[in-house]
Amino acid sequence: MNLSSFRDFERAGWQWLEAGKFMQARLNLTDRVPAEAFLRLPPDWAFFWKSKEAKSWFSAWGLAEKIPFKDLIASSVDPWITVCGGFPFAPAHHSGSEWQELADSHWFVPKFLWRQDQDAAVLEVVCSLANAENNDSWKTQLLEEAWRFYQALHQSAAPSPLPMYESRQDVPSRSRWHEIMDAATEHMSAGDFDKVVLSRRVRLQFPKALSAADLFRQLLTLHEESFLFACQSPEGLCFMGRSPERLLAWRDRGFQLDAIAGTRRRSLSASSDQAFSDDMQQSPKEQNEHRLVRQAITDLLHAEGVVFEPVEEQAIIRLQHVQHMRTRFKGEVPAGRSCAELLPLLHPTPAVGGYPRGPALNFMLREEGFDRGWFAGGIGVFQGNQGDVAIGIRSALVDGARLWIYAGAGIVPGSDADAEWQEIEAKMQNFLGLLQAEDASLK
Repeated sequence: MNLSSFRDFERAGWQWLEAGKFMQARLNLTDRVPAEAFLRLPPDWAFFWKSKEAKSWFSAWGLAEKIPFKDLIASSVDPWITVCGGFPFAPAHHSGSEWQELADSHWFVPKFLWRQDQDAAVLEVVCSLANAENNDSWKTQLLEEAWRFYQALHQSAAPSPLPMYESRQDVPSRSRWHEIMDAATEHMSAGDFDKVVLSRRVRLQFPKALSAADLFRQLLTLHEESFLFACQSPEGLCFMGRSPERLLAWRDRGFQLDAIAGTRRRSLSASSDQAFSDDMQQSPKEQNEHRLVRQAITDLLHAEGVVFEPVEEQAIIRLQHVQHMRTRFKGEVPAGRSCAELLPLLHPTPAVGGYPRGPALNFMLREEGFDRGWFAGGIGVFQGNQGDVAIGIRSALVDGARLWIYAGAGIVPGSDADAEWQEIEAKMQNFLGLLQAEDASLK
């Protein structure tokens, strides 16, 4: 379809419909745009989502309406409207947090949404029904804005090489990490908790602003079974990542979720890669870590009166840099209940928090020394009677000339501080592996 002018665009066969309190217009297209194009637009609320099973993806830009998370949980979303966003791992408790406007939960109906798969694309435009009713020229104005969005997607700047970073800071430091691990071991020996997930944060400083679009473009080149996501704020902060772990997906009363625990690195040698996998499955420490995550999810679902069963028990999921053991659960909530009600009950699972939840989280929040923000929180989409929310791991935050990279590891009796440090380093390779240091000693 050749849309070379606004006149062509306006007459291109839009489908208009009322969707709850919104007016939506849809246009089927044959155009293609780069997946990172939305991040080259002027900063605004923007979002990208690709489920790990899907071949299609969507990017969104602009805010039609913000929706509180509790309202999403309590009531269904119109089936024609997409709500996207995320929530933090825990409320912010450190001053000067890098998360700023992404420190809190943020869910929104995007003003413009571009869906694309191998064969077609769809442009969706949304505005408040109240605005439409009170403005005679609302349709023309909305399409004029959509035309500018359409043009901007197709005229985005060409990609550039990623700059080299000039400094690296690890929080906690290597010595502090050993201290935290020693303290965790003492608490586990005392019976305070059975598992705690401890994370690290790496801050890379660049000589100039890092392009979120160029970094995301490189993230797209990784091939693995993972969710691909990004959320940008109007101030230019951009949280992005590739997560292998599903917190919850649902349609009607049916749901599925993942329990992932146990990690080994990958190898280019098939025999070595299999040896790492075998070692993981035979390790009492890794088996114990996976068992705790499975058991906590099982106990919660039983307590909620949910019918469920584990599937793919301890299957191996191989990612670009690491491999894990995964058990997938599927089930159905009782009549009269919504699957989305499980989200705040499930989070944080022992895969990203610990077990038992209360004492493990208290220890982690006290000792880590930074706010996790949306790292290990939830990020995803709601639409009608279905939704999909991933756990925001294997992720990073772009803030001008700074890049913050986050990853964690499950700590159980028998965990070794140096081995867990290296495990986290391997998990950070989704980003560290894309970047070069000005000084090779910083790697």
